[in-house]
Amino acid sequence: MLLAMVHNDQVARLERGMASGVPGMFNVRFPVTHWAPMNMRPSFQSRVKPWLLRCFGEEITYNIQERNHRFLEEALERVQASGCTASEAHQLVDYVFNRPVGDKTQETGGVMVTLAALSIADGVDMHQAAEAELQRIWENIDKIRAKQAAKPKHSPLPGLASEGRQSADEISKGYPINSTARQFQDSDGNVVPLLTLIKREPEWADSRIRKLEADINELLTAMDIYSKDPHIFGTRPCGTCNRITQETGRRFGCVQRQRTKQT
Repeated sequence: MLLAMVHNDQVARLERGMASGVPGMFNVRFPVTHWAPMNMRPSFQSRVKPWLLRCFGEEITYNIQERNHRFLEEALERVQASGCTASEAHQLVDYVFNRPVGDKTQETGGVMVTLAALSIADGVDMHQAAEAELQRIWENIDKIRAKQAAKPKHSPLPGLASEGRQSADEISKGYPINSTARQFQDSDGNVVPLLTLIKREPEWADSRIRKLEADINELLTAMDIYSKDPHIFGTRPCGTCNRITQETGRRFGCVQRQRTKQT
C-alpha cells in the first residue's frame, strides 16, 4: 500500500514536471523511461498528454474530430508503408462503415493487438518506435504547430507537411483556375498556363500522369467487366457491380444504388 502511494505520488510529480516545462526540472525529450524502473514508469499515454497540451493547447488536445482524423491518417500511413493499396483501404472503409458502431474501449484494445501483430510480422519494435517518435515530436514542436496552423479549415486533411510528405496544397495544385483558358495555379499561388506549370514543376506533371493512367486502367477494367453483363441498375447488388466496386475501390452501379437507398 505504501509503495503504491509513493509510486502514484512520484508519477504525478513527474507528469507535472513534464507538463510545466520548467527549465531543468525534467528533460522531456529524454523521459523517465530512460532511468526509472519498469514498475515506476508513467504510462506512454500519460507521457503523450504533456506534449499535446504544450504543442496544441487544450482545445485541439480534446477535439475528438481532430484526434480521429490524425489517428486515421497515421494508421493509413502505417499500412501503406507495409504495402496496403488505396483500393484495399477503400474496400475496408465501406466494409467497416456498413457495420454497427463498436465500443471505444474494445476497439482501442483491438487497435493495440493488431498493431502489435503487424509489428511482429514486419519486424518492428512498436514500443521502441513509439519512444523514438515521442522524442522526435518534442524536438519539432514549432514545425508541427506550423503544420496545424496551415491545415484547411473544416477539413480532415492535414496542413503543410514536413519530411517529404505532400501538403494539401501540393495535392490539389495544378487544378484549373479557369477551365476555358486552361489556367492553373502553381505551388507559389501564381496562375499560369498548363505548359508553364509542367515546365516549372515536372514532378507534379509526372504524378498527375501516373494518377490519370491509374484512373484509366480502373475505367477500362470496369468497362470490360460491365460489357459482359450490361444491365439496368437496381438496389440489390449483383456480382458484376460488386466486382467492379472491388476492382476500382469505388461503389458502382447496383452497389451505389443500394447505398443511396440505405441513406
